[in-house]
Amino acid sequence: MRICYHCGRITSGRPLFCNWCGRSYHVRLCPRLHPNPRGSDACKVCGSRDLSLPHERLPLWFKILVLLSGILPGIALAALSLIYIWYFLTRLFWSPSALLVPMLYGLLLCLTWFVWMHIPFVLVRILKRQRNRR
Repeated sequence: MRICYHCGRITSGRPLFCNWCGRSYHVRLCPRLHPNPRGSDACKVCGSRDLSLPHERLPLWFKILVLLSGILPGIALAALSLIYIWYFLTRLFWSPSALLVPMLYGLLLCLTWFVWMHIPFVLVRILKRQRNRR
């Protein structure tokens, strides 16, 4: 699965091109699909000047931000989920009639997981909007 930093969409598998905008990932490709560096003007294998446009590079600070936004909250949410499971099971066995509050906590935890799973996509969209303003 790859995220195109030009259009912000996801293409499944290991594609060479984005399915939506047609840009290549990380390299410039000639019509025969020979990989070339981003700065090349012609294919180094066949000499073709018809090269694809690669999607934009992400700044280093943005890559670190995306990595941290995926790791740190994930670890915290996993720990919080284990604590919640323990809390819910103890409430289930000790006072089954008072399960409304644990169920509401579980709903809040599910919503938090949903938001955390969508943070990288929101960050890519923000970067795209900032790039388009320039």
